Amino acid sequence: MPNCKTIRQAWREARQNPVFSGIYVGGVALAIASTMLFALVQYIRLAPIYPEYNRGRTLYIMSAQCSIKLDFGDGNVQTHNIGYSIGYPLIADYLSQLENCEEFSACKGGLGEGLVLPEGGKEKSNIHIKEIDPAFFRIYDFKILAGRLITQQDFDSHSKIAVVGDKLARKWWGGEEEAVGKTFELDDNQYTVVGVVKQPSFLVNPGYTVLSSYAQAYLPYTHDDQFDTDPVDEAPFLGPYSVQFLVKDDDQAEALKTEVEEMLHRINSMDTTNQISFYDSQPYGHFEAVMKEYSSDEFDSWSVIKKYGVIFLALLFVPALNLSGMIAGKMDGKLPEIGIRKSFGASRRKLLGQILIDNLVLTGIGAVLGLIIAFVVFYACRGSIAYLFFNDAPEALAGEEVQITADMLFNPTVFFGALGVCLVLNLLAAIIPAMVSLKRPIVSSINQKR
Repeated sequence: MPNCKTIRQAWREARQNPVFSGIYVGGVALAIASTMLFALVQYIRLAPIYPEYNRGRTLYIMSAQCSIKLDFGDGNVQTHNIGYSIGYPLIADYLSQLENCEEFSACKGGLGEGLVLPEGGKEKSNIHIKEIDPAFFRIYDFKILAGRLITQQDFDSHSKIAVVGDKLARKWWGGEEEAVGKTFELDDNQYTVVGVVKQPSFLVNPGYTVLSSYAQAYLPYTHDDQFDTDPVDEAPFLGPYSVQFLVKDDDQAEALKTEVEEMLHRINSMDTTNQISFYDSQPYGHFEAVMKEYSSDEFDSWSVIKKYGVIFLALLFVPALNLSGMIAGKMDGKLPEIGIRKSFGASRRKLLGQILIDNLVLTGIGAVLGLIIAFVVFYACRGSIAYLFFNDAPEALAGEEVQITADMLFNPTVFFGALGVCLVLNLLAAIIPAMVSLKRPIVSSINQKR
């Protein structure tokens, strides 16, 4: 273990070579910052964060395809394929009846927008609205700040009520408790606020192929009297809904997929001219949903791992190779000193230890600086980072400030994992040129600069 004397010696060495030390620390900081930013983005997309703590147990069906056979006579039969989301009849009569899940929820549309006039307000505001059922709040673990959530009675009675986020409640009415009982106007209808929840960050939106918990206001989708109307006349099983399941474990997830296949087989056997299917491997889990660009895309987990693994390693290895070259150049200049110390009995192990401590001091400084840079950039550029999560972020955000929460930034696994990998690679970058230099004969080392 290094003692205070060796660390002080390493610090003096760093101060004696300010140009080298500055470039080295900057290189380490850049590698750490870029790696940490990459890790933070992927962590927020995949890990359990508020209120999506059940991501690992959630499965989604986002879209379906209906193949309709049209008979034009004289043996002219053509197949017409229609792609859309899920229709209400399929939800009510089939999907909601599946047994291999703990919870089932349907949401109408994706991230909708509405022009709303709050009670006491003079101007309408454009807000993000999600139309849901009561099970939505059993899949996502929202923190209730005031009032209550949407109940089954509200849903069945087609009540025009809403649960709003705390930011909206404070903006419109000055606080969470004050918001309960207030009303707002949407499409010439009055909606009463029955509860306020802690609003999720916009960044929980990982893409088009997965449902998310984010919205500013939540309404039961039965508030619209046309909620069960078929938008596609020739394909009643298609419509505006997406669904999600909460399962107990991986075994139940596999059982659910099998049950869904059997359900589709029963439906298609009853009507051979109107065949319905779910794109690719739906219902799929959160990891697959996030990594897809479209629901119809084929998914290969190994290809995804290789893709992101290459990016991750490139962020680390390129700076490490550059640093290794710098250390090799520095070691050439220190060869006479190494030769003299070896001639006076210094062991190769001791010399290598001092070189690694010198490197560790600079790497440690660079690591701390890199982490600070990563957190500052991530927070300062949080609006721009939304591009990485949602292709329509500039339009969808509509001027709303993106929230960054503590559980997004300070996760021990991400923090120490990224730091540990960077430290190991930088130490390896120092070991290789150091070992090459230490193998040089003493006379050759002493005479290096003659």
